Amino acid sequence: MSFKSLDLVLNRLENGIMILSEDLSVKYWNRWLEKNTQIYKDDILDKDITKIFRGINKSVLQRKIKTSLKLKIPTFYETSLSHILFPIERHNVISSPFDFMQLKIIIAPFDVEKGEVVISLYDISEIYELKYTLTKEIEKVSSFNDELWREKRVIQSNISLVKIDKNGIIIEVSEALLNMFEYEKERLIKNHISILFQTDIKDLVVEDMFSNIVHNKTWKREVLCLNKNQNSYWTDIIAIPFLSDLGELFTATLIFKDISDKKSDDKALCEAKIREKESLATQEYIENIEGKQ
Repeated sequence: MSFKSLDLVLNRLENGIMILSEDLSVKYWNRWLEKNTQIYKDDILDKDITKIFRGINKSVLQRKIKTSLKLKIPTFYETSLSHILFPIERHNVISSPFDFMQLKIIIAPFDVEKGEVVISLYDISEIYELKYTLTKEIEKVSSFNDELWREKRVIQSNISLVKIDKNGIIIEVSEALLNMFEYEKERLIKNHISILFQTDIKDLVVEDMFSNIVHNKTWKREVLCLNKNQNSYWTDIIAIPFLSDLGELFTATLIFKDISDKKSDDKALCEAKIREKESLATQEYIENIEGKQ
């Protein structure tokens, strides 16, 4: 094949092809390079490439060329954000995180006796853009997961909740609930939710709750509960059902709020009102008797 025919073939390639001597003099420059560097071959042939093509890392390029010629094998170089061997700007790109082409570069011996190498440049910017986008999305997901973890920690520490399956078996509990009921996690997991309710009412409470949540209705009641030491106290409970794709009860989350203090205050207030009424009635009775006398 004549050089003219070879030149015709190389000019049709969708990648850059150049031939450099060991002293960095340009011996060949194909059309792809002309188009993407805006440097025409007549302006660069037989000249030091670093004098015309600004921004090339000269020491790295010379080292790669010497290694290829010495070992008589190709050497490879791939662009990174911090190491660009041939800074070729990207044209006609609307939006990209990269100002320069991300290149895969192959430097192979062309004529060892003359000290010449052929250098092939492949634009792999789209692959790098995909990797960049995936990395950013992974970072977003990681950040989102961190945020979820922090929110879960807040919930675990501050909200007393229990997650049960469709049969009322406890499958998850928060730290706050364990502290509230003074139980160890292992003691509650796989046990029935009724363990938390006062013995003489637990069956009625469970029946009432399930009659609502199986129909996807939120259940809310004030219930007398028992802790591990069998001490009773009032709690406000909300049960939120979660159905399967078939519309059947899958799980439910119960949120407990200790309202013992409120109940005590209500009881004290009620007792005070009763005493007040009794006092008024007594006073009225005395006044009536005195009036008759």
